[in-house]
Amino acid sequence: MYPYRLYIITRFILLLFFSSTIDLFCAQDAVEIFKLGMKRHDANDCPKAIELYTKAINLDSTLARAYFNRGTCHLKIGKPDLAEQDFLLTITYDSLLMDAYYSYTVSLLYGNKHKQALPILNKALMIEPNNASLRNLRGQIYAYLGDKQSACNDLSITKGAGDKEGNGLFDKICGGDTLKGEAFSLPWPVDEHWRVQNISEDSTFSLMEFFHDNEQPELWTEYGAMMTLRDIRNANFKEFSQMIYQDFKQRAPKATLKYMKEDKKSEFPWLILLLQAPSTVDHQQPESQLWYIIQGKTALYSNFRAVKKATLSKDLIKKWSAFFRSGTIIEK
Repeated sequence: MYPYRLYIITRFILLLFFSSTIDLFCAQDAVEIFKLGMKRHDANDCPKAIELYTKAINLDSTLARAYFNRGTCHLKIGKPDLAEQDFLLTITYDSLLMDAYYSYTVSLLYGNKHKQALPILNKALMIEPNNASLRNLRGQIYAYLGDKQSACNDLSITKGAGDKEGNGLFDKICGGDTLKGEAFSLPWPVDEHWRVQNISEDSTFSLMEFFHDNEQPELWTEYGAMMTLRDIRNANFKEFSQMIYQDFKQRAPKATLKYMKEDKKSEFPWLILLLQAPSTVDHQQPESQLWYIIQGKTALYSNFRAVKKATLSKDLIKKWSAFFRSGTIIEK
């Protein structure tokens, strides 16, 4: 009995070994065939490239790049329906491939499926909110569908982040006197390696958060934010400042508030204030914030930068103040 059981176990192990080996060979073959497809693709031979991509997929059905490239070829030879299927499979197997969301949207637009495209872009922008190409594309779709306010909300964000395409689209779609509203534009210094970490917005409020490229939300050393409170006119700066201060004191009971500079007579009144704390409850470190609050014609804009230091030097206050004052109100 024992030798028989040993025979069965041995057969089972060998079966597993050869099965995994075959899978490995198939995966390797799939990649090699995929590479051959790319060569034909680069030579603009899409029919042959599609044939090779299909063979690669038959060997490895999870090869996301093969679906993506095949979809690109299908789109190029005028078969958007097949491209649409390929791009959907691409993001099924690789949900972080942002180019696939863009191409999937384009394939839908070929069939005038503008409304169907919006959920695709919404999902992509939840994953990567600072992707200007996707946000610009969503803005254009909103404009096509007649939702100019949503279109200009998207385009004002990309324009405010310094995106050239967003700037041009904003001027084209949102310029003139037909749209009521405005935005605050403040490009963050490229040489300081800022990135947009998160964007939250609705019809009355928007928040854009900034971190340095090499830092994470939980472990930041410097943080920035731009907030828009829509339909707020003639705000009482002192009351608003106290709200900010009291909110900060929830995290930093020993925080102090200091009004640095103010211009009430400007076309767009503004205020700069300084918050400093020796320690905070959440990260157990000091924190200082410099705020720039500016009143637009249709919205109140509050922007700030923060560092984990108990105080800000005069030079840093001067530098940050100049940065904030470089921002402009964009009237739509």
